[in-house]
Amino acid sequence: MKKKILSILLLCTLVLSGCGFTESGQLMSTARKSIENGEYDKAMSNLSKVLDEDEANTEARGMYYQALKLQKATKCENRKDYEQAIIELQDLINDNSGSAKVKSQAEDMLEKVKEEYTRQKKAVITRKENAKKSAEENKNKYASGSTYGSNYNRYKKRTKKVEAGTEDGTERESNRNPGGGINQGGTINNGSNNISRGNTSGAGATGQTVPGNTSGAAGGSISGGQTGN
Repeated sequence: MKKKILSILLLCTLVLSGCGFTESGQLMSTARKSIENGEYDKAMSNLSKVLDEDEANTEARGMYYQALKLQKATKCENRKDYEQAIIELQDLINDNSGSAKVKSQAEDMLEKVKEEYTRQKKAVITRKENAKKSAEENKNKYASGSTYGSNYNRYKKRTKKVEAGTEDGTERESNRNPGGGINQGGTINNGSNNISRGNTSGAGATGQTVPGNTSGAAGGSISGGQTGN
């Protein structure tokens, strides 16, 4: 009787153990397919269940790491951060654990990301060169062909002429009385003699002669007042 009971218990243990291995294997298989399809969250969920039952399962642990790295690399690729995506994929490939098929998938993805990264760098260099060229062209056009540039050049030339005492090539004539002339104040300049006009209002305006020698044609001197009509 005791032998029968022991036999039944042993059989139940083997059956339960077999069921456990079968479930674990199924979860691993499902996780592998999920990784291949890019369903990384689903894969990590199944692998977590396997590790809860058997923490020493190195393949499950390695596949979990692979799924995590592929997920990060995919996110980096989608936001065009190819440099970081390359780092994530290289970490996965350099790890010896996990699935060989998943590692091969990562190698293919790495080649693709490297090509995209190369194109991105070339595009950046081209944009910088075009921007520099455009800036030089605009600078030359602004300096020589624009309205402001022309006005600025004329302003500089005119400033130089003013500083030299000329404007538009003609010597300035302001406040110059080389031999005689009439200033706005009514003073007659004639050599060394200055004759100022008096008030001309009224019936008998009287002029004043500033002292000095005003020699006429006959050698006489003029002094005294003038009576207006």
